[in-house]
Amino acid sequence: IFHGILEKNPPTPTDVNPLLPPQLGEVILKCLEKDRDLRCQSAAELRADLKRIKRGSSSSSGSVARAPSPASSGAVPQGQSRTTVSALTTSATTPQRRLHLRLILGLVLSALLTGGFAVYERLNRTTTINPLNMQISKLTENGGAVIGAISLDGRYAAYIKRGDQQSLWVKQIATGSEAQVVPPGPGWFGDRRPTFSPDGNYIYYEHYDPTGENEIVLYSVPSLGGTPQRIIDDLMTPVAFSPDGKQIAFGHFDPDSGKKPQLIIANSDGGNRHVIAERDALAVNNSALSWSADGKFIAVSQYQLQKESLSSVLIFTPQGDLVKSFPYPFLVDGVVWLPDASGMFLQCRSREMNFRGQIKFQPYPAGPVQNVTNDLNDYRNITTTAEGKALATVQEQVSTGVFVGTAPAKWPGEIQMDPAPITHGQTDGDWMQWGSDGKIYLSADLHAFRMNADGSARLPIPDRATSALYPVACGPDAFVLALFRDNNLNLFRQNTGSGELKQLTSERDAEKPVCSKDGKWVYYVDFFEGALKRVSTSSGTPEVVAHGVGAGASFSPDDKRITFLQYGEHKASVVVQDVDGGGNKISLPSTAVTHSPAWAPDGRALILAKATGAGSNLFYQPLDGSKPTQITHFNAEPLGIGEYSFSPDGKQIAITRGRINDSDLIMFTNFR
Repeated sequence: IFHGILEKNPPTPTDVNPLLPPQLGEVILKCLEKDRDLRCQSAAELRADLKRIKRGSSSSSGSVARAPSPASSGAVPQGQSRTTVSALTTSATTPQRRLHLRLILGLVLSALLTGGFAVYERLNRTTTINPLNMQISKLTENGGAVIGAISLDGRYAAYIKRGDQQSLWVKQIATGSEAQVVPPGPGWFGDRRPTFSPDGNYIYYEHYDPTGENEIVLYSVPSLGGTPQRIIDDLMTPVAFSPDGKQIAFGHFDPDSGKKPQLIIANSDGGNRHVIAERDALAVNNSALSWSADGKFIAVSQYQLQKESLSSVLIFTPQGDLVKSFPYPFLVDGVVWLPDASGMFLQCRSREMNFRGQIKFQPYPAGPVQNVTNDLNDYRNITTTAEGKALATVQEQVSTGVFVGTAPAKWPGEIQMDPAPITHGQTDGDWMQWGSDGKIYLSADLHAFRMNADGSARLPIPDRATSALYPVACGPDAFVLALFRDNNLNLFRQNTGSGELKQLTSERDAEKPVCSKDGKWVYYVDFFEGALKRVSTSSGTPEVVAHGVGAGASFSPDDKRITFLQYGEHKASVVVQDVDGGGNKISLPSTAVTHSPAWAPDGRALILAKATGAGSNLFYQPLDGSKPTQITHFNAEPLGIGEYSFSPDGKQIAITRGRINDSDLIMFTNFR
């Protein structure tokens, strides 16, 4: 019925009722016109049209009456005056005219009500998702998929396969057969999903260029295999296609440029690259954006960390005009439109779920947010088929723990790790530091803890009820951590004796603090400014140490120098400089580095975590830039390195290790 109302032309009213005047049929069709500019614009306009019909009808009736009537010829019956005959004629035709007019008005009102109700229902219809009927099927097995996507026709899935070197594969969903499209080679794909072109003939994927430092390049390759073609470089998100496949949209950000993150459109061959919007924290964290199937809108997420919202989804036109904004009390890391633009799937993280990745659904243009998933898994990246009946995402079961090892007596030398972890939680140690007080500080599931080096005497700080991150010892009698207040993340210093809590920063997102041994200075990352800053623990205003820093810093054993990862356009470097920014500045290559650097206990080198095959290992990198030495050789799960920190005397090291073969590409169906 709705399709007929919205798409088909109605029959001519005189075809339904031949007794209706043709002029009335024109007015009815005008009221049913699908183009709003051609419809009646007001009740006054409709009344004027009906008056014209009435006037024409009256004129016609009068001329017919005068022609043959005795009154008009002068033959008046005996005993009746001309006035009497005229009155009889008028009284005879008035009921017919009134009946005629009522019929016209009734038909017009009926048409208006029917059309109006249909339009109202269309505008106020809310798409809903039914998770209870949803069916889940695995597209890959054995935890070997880093990231993936489904084609618009639902026939194929593309995914990045783990191994000593990563590779790109395509799977035919109906038969389960697989084919390697891009073989293993130098460099790696990271965690940005591949994207099928709208016609399904090509896969666009991003790869770290092995000839550059931290260079990300977009390639296209035929879906069933062929020679990859370089398309464009310097992008920070997966690409989204326009419906005709002629353009792509993506996010871009150069941390040291002084510019805000950008939303960019380019031709699908990489040409005609141009910025359509700039916003703070736009499309960060590898966030996937989405171009609607009608070509009218591009949806992209934005971190905000304001009192009213943690993030928003912004709806832009391809010309860069902001159409609508959806603020949320959770973080959004990706968006994908339904094909009919009746809603969007959101990849998001909320405090209630300890910031585990989940999937929600937002009806468009309005409606309440609905949960699609609400479980203990992590979900990353979302793609849908053209009919919107299947959704593909990566399901991950995170498993991490803190392990302790013995440092070599002489550097460089092999670190000997204990085989068993000292923690027993599911996700312990996503942040971990060995404090100057000899305690290990860590955070897990939005709570901070302090414990002995063997894992005993584990206590929450500042208490069990407070959401806290990034705890670190700061001087002999205090620690620093980040607390959520009014959706902002700021650093606080707490005295361990008195319990006094002092706020040190007033940022939107202050992360990854490190503290000098004397407890006088705290260095941290301002996420929104993309800068490394420092602040005195006694008083004062934070000051910028370096721009283009997205990971934390590390103090040298003598507290005179710091090291950190610094990002620039087309490259990243490991930087060593004095704590005040003076002195000789050293820049070292960051190729394959996966974590912010730390100092070796001897003060003559850095300890770097680098990607090695499927996992990562630690390397001893001399400050003179000479060849690094591998000092761990993890060849069995857990293969991933998260955090690492040395004991105060440098004789032991704590490492957060995690399983890497823990994610698969899955498909949801039957949710609508």
